[in-house]
Amino acid sequence: MRTVFHKIRRIFLAGLLVSLPLVITIVVFKFAFETLDNLLGPLITRLLIELGVPIVQTFQVPGLGVIATLAIVFFIGLFTTNFVGRKTLKIGEWVVTQI
Repeated sequence: MRTVFHKIRRIFLAGLLVSLPLVITIVVFKFAFETLDNLLGPLITRLLIELGVPIVQTFQVPGLGVIATLAIVFFIGLFTTNFVGRKTLKIGEWVVTQI
């Protein structure tokens, strides 16, 4: 009986460890989408009105938060790969000079 509960607990924890990062990612992205939509939407609307585009004051650019979030994630990835790549190259050069 004890091994059955141990197995159930192990399976449950494995499922939790897989599900938790996914749920956290979804919550963070949803928050980022909504926050960026709320921040950038009115700014873009005002900018378009100032430029003479005939739109109503309540107009919102659809998908602006999604596009902004994806752009931010892209630039973070770009920075990380370049930064990590340079660090890796420096470490590799250091290892070669130590030989």
